[in-house]
Amino acid sequence: MSAQRNVPSGIPPGARPPVIPGSPIDAPMYVSWPTQDPMMATRRTSVRHTPQSPYSNVPPSSSYVTSPTIAFPEPELYNTVTPPPLPPKGSPAKYTRHPTQPQIRYNTKEVWQSSEPPVVRLISHQSSLRPPSHPRPRAYSSTGPHPQLQLPQHSHSLKHKHSYSSDVRSSQWQTNNEDVDDAFDRSPSIVSGHIADNISNLSLDDFASDVSDKLLEQYQKGQGDDNSWEWHRLVPKEALESLPKAEVIRQSAIFELINGERNYVRDLELVQEIFIGGLESTMPPVIKEGKTDAFINEVFHNIPNILTHHKRLLDALFLLQREQHPIILSIGNIILETIFKFQEDYDQYIKHYPVAESVHRRELKNNLRYRKFLELRSHDPRLAKRDLITFIARPVTRLPRLSLQLEEIRKRTEKLSEGDGDLSSSSLNSREDYPDLETIPILVDVLDKFVKITQPGIAASENKVKYYALCESLEFRRGEIISVVIGDQDMDLYNETRSLVYTGELARKQRADNWSKWMDLEVALLDNYLLITQPDPATGSKEVVSRPLPVEYIRLGSFTGPSDSRREERAENGGLFHAFIKSSKPMYPLVLYHASSPARRYTLFASSEEIRVKWKEVLKEAISMRKIVVDSNKWFGMDAVETQFFRIRTSKVPLTSTGMFTGDISSATLFSANGKSYVAVATSTGIYAGVRGLRNYTKVLPLPSAKGIIAMPMFRKLIVLYNDQLKAYSLDIIARVVEKKVSTNVLEDSAERLAKADRGGSILFFRIGIVAERTLIVYAIKGFLNVTINGLEAVLESPQQALRRIQSGTGTPTFRPFGEPFYVPKDPFDVTLLAKTIAVSTERLMVVVDPTKLSTQTPVPIPDFTNASESIGISVLKAKAENSRPLGIVKSGPEELIVIYDEFGCYVTKYAVPTRKAGYIRWETKAESYSERGSHILLFSRGFIEVRNVGTGRLVQVIEGVNLRLLQCQPGTPLLIAMHSKQDDQHGIREEIIELVETAPLESPLTSLPPDETNALWQEWD
Repeated sequence: MSAQRNVPSGIPPGARPPVIPGSPIDAPMYVSWPTQDPMMATRRTSVRHTPQSPYSNVPPSSSYVTSPTIAFPEPELYNTVTPPPLPPKGSPAKYTRHPTQPQIRYNTKEVWQSSEPPVVRLISHQSSLRPPSHPRPRAYSSTGPHPQLQLPQHSHSLKHKHSYSSDVRSSQWQTNNEDVDDAFDRSPSIVSGHIADNISNLSLDDFASDVSDKLLEQYQKGQGDDNSWEWHRLVPKEALESLPKAEVIRQSAIFELINGERNYVRDLELVQEIFIGGLESTMPPVIKEGKTDAFINEVFHNIPNILTHHKRLLDALFLLQREQHPIILSIGNIILETIFKFQEDYDQYIKHYPVAESVHRRELKNNLRYRKFLELRSHDPRLAKRDLITFIARPVTRLPRLSLQLEEIRKRTEKLSEGDGDLSSSSLNSREDYPDLETIPILVDVLDKFVKITQPGIAASENKVKYYALCESLEFRRGEIISVVIGDQDMDLYNETRSLVYTGELARKQRADNWSKWMDLEVALLDNYLLITQPDPATGSKEVVSRPLPVEYIRLGSFTGPSDSRREERAENGGLFHAFIKSSKPMYPLVLYHASSPARRYTLFASSEEIRVKWKEVLKEAISMRKIVVDSNKWFGMDAVETQFFRIRTSKVPLTSTGMFTGDISSATLFSANGKSYVAVATSTGIYAGVRGLRNYTKVLPLPSAKGIIAMPMFRKLIVLYNDQLKAYSLDIIARVVEKKVSTNVLEDSAERLAKADRGGSILFFRIGIVAERTLIVYAIKGFLNVTINGLEAVLESPQQALRRIQSGTGTPTFRPFGEPFYVPKDPFDVTLLAKTIAVSTERLMVVVDPTKLSTQTPVPIPDFTNASESIGISVLKAKAENSRPLGIVKSGPEELIVIYDEFGCYVTKYAVPTRKAGYIRWETKAESYSERGSHILLFSRGFIEVRNVGTGRLVQVIEGVNLRLLQCQPGTPLLIAMHSKQDDQHGIREEIIELVETAPLESPLTSLPPDETNALWQEWD
């Protein structure tokens, strides 16, 4: 045998030269297979196998022989994840191993049963194709005897197929394990946990070939056909056939998870590049100018954040592949490290998804440029003809899919740890060898719980989508400002907190003298309003047929009334002539009414008793929830000033009762003196005063039924309107009377009369405010033929001047006339003091005058209806204003004011011209008075206080009470109201004085600090 002897073509791949001690031959010698291996004969390889090798003495008629019994020792474990170096190209087949690489030597104790002299084969077998970072499971080696194997009589190629779908619409993930199982069943030479004799001559070092590495590199770089990448295509066939069946299936499942992650990251990158980038860069803008960023945020939300998380996860998985391919021992730890980092972003995205889809579909329907943009992008081959919905839905289905993939890996790992039924009881593996058996159940549990937690959020978002669709379909009656756009609305429909509680079909019966008609309605219960609409099937719109009813005002009537019969006509049999048959069905009534107006009733009919009961339940729940929400976010709180002292005699009080009854409260005011806070109260029996917080009050002035009292703390005066006289009293003396230091006579003597009506006349009212930087008292005197408006300016005086005036009864007056009296044609009932002018409210008209320019200026009516004949909106507003009572006017913006009527409000410019298309806002109750506080107006009726935003008219709070009255409302003074207690007994009804206090948002100590100070508190923990 010479060194130049050619290697015959029958050498099986992977065979290596035997080591023959003392042989003079240096050339490599190969021991051929004794007989043909059917498996090898069918493999697609460049090496052609012949039935008999010229180097073998085995005759052609030799039958198959059993393989030698080989003992597999326990391999040493790698202590590094660095793979051993491959031999340099062109080097001899025999090379020195890496020092850290363990070696497993299989000593053949039996020789081939043939006529050839015994040849000892030394096979160096690497324990893994890539050095693992974890201990190798014992399934890959056995110290027990190797079972003797028969070579198969028929060869079958191993075919490994997958049925995994990377499409986001696939709801299930499974492996077509039948193909793998069939392949192994047809190849009995492959046994789990053992190396079959027909490949016992193969070195697994050759499995980690350059071809496999290059394929893995191409796969990770995204080269080649994405649909052709499967685990068994990245593994040499010899390695594939040497592995246990269960391991092949397990590795295929692991690869499918990695491949799914790669495809997922690629899809999110396409979203960012093609759709988000395209919308941002396309000129002219696809979306309405200035709305692109908001649209991208609504449709794609936080996809970039999710992509960042999964890029990191994919990098870690690729690194794991490069270190351990083709046998990955554990994958759970990598995912476990990442899963808790992206939960918050997924939670936000999943809950927002229904809204994103709705915004996309709405824009697709209404925006032609958007449709063309998507159509153009759909030609990109990378999208694979998938639409935008498919891509934005990917994050929604990713986590459930990941859970299924992990569960599949766990099942396959469990099966492998149990030996897959192919190992003897002496070679079973331990669960401790498989970390995934502990990690994956934790992962699956976390993912499943997280998916369940997000379900209510998804349902809420779907509800939000239905709610937005409802809002877009609503059609309101002309004139009302209800829900036009954000910032110009009454119902606040597009607030983020709005929700659709319940919706359903009800009916209303319209009755006349001799006929009745049924109207089908769609009733929607929002968290803040009840809407009764009539749908139009042709247009899809819903006309609001009745005023929206705030939930705060809903009261439930009878839900147990007897059913009514509704007759219907229906056609039968079809054909040219239709026979119409009248049928009837029961309809069950339910009654609702408005709390401020019980006459405003709604009788609706449900088609079944179950639906009627359901409506009662949801209405009760909505009313309770609304009360909780409003109470926890109220703009004005109630602070009790006095709730025990003032009482009213009723029919329940015995005639022999000796209790003191003060009568109704008509007015009240607060002031300070000597460092104490005092309360002065005008009742039907006189004027009382006392220290705030104490229940002892003193009657300081015996003036029954005073029309009004107002304190002027800066001037130390109490202005009282009584018996058609306007007088001023000293606040300091009132405090001394309360403290019993002086008598009430001293207080009477200190009175300063400011105005008195002529005989036959009367003083109607007075108001105090600042006009043109002067503190004025404006009052109206009704004469025999007309009413005049007069003004007094308050003058500051020193304590010495006040004492001299009191002692002598003369001196400089503390009030002097301001401007000129002016006449008004009709009886006024109130005035509003503006910055430079005065607005006078009469029964049907409001005029604005400048008291300093009466001789040169004509009073200006407000609103100005001059153009009513040219504008339908102004004409409608004028007709409504003529039948209403104007209460006052409030500034709502730099160039706008709101005119307040008793039943509605409207906006005008500073020149009194109606704005906002001459729209108006209807109040829920008929207001008797109003007050302005900050950005809100408060409308007072006997049963309710409506708090509304001054700029939008939106109802933000409703305060309910009994016999509510506004006591003090001057700017810069506390807002006081009076109300009856609900208790009526032998002690009478208590009159309660309440201060309405404007609330402020709650802040934690940290949020109230500047950012620098907040950060400083945590520096010691960094």
